[in-house]
Amino acid sequence: MIRNILQVLALGAVVSTSVALPVAAQVRRQEYVVVWYTDESMSTISGQRIAFCDGGSFRSGMPTLYEETTYYGCD
Repeated sequence: MIRNILQVLALGAVVSTSVALPVAAQVRRQEYVVVWYTDESMSTISGQRIAFCDGGSFRSGMPTLYEETTYYGCD
């Protein structure tokens, strides 16, 4: 019984962490965002890189030659 409760608590901690981290990343000011696409039609996203004004960064997916960069600045 106690083992089942511990397993449920551990699963809850993993789920809450995986939801909270992306939300925290959205609160930080972004310097620029690079979006990578699978081909030249730029219709399917393959990944992204975000550079934050505090010097941090986030990257997901696969970089390709087809990219679009949006600059926001840190003024």
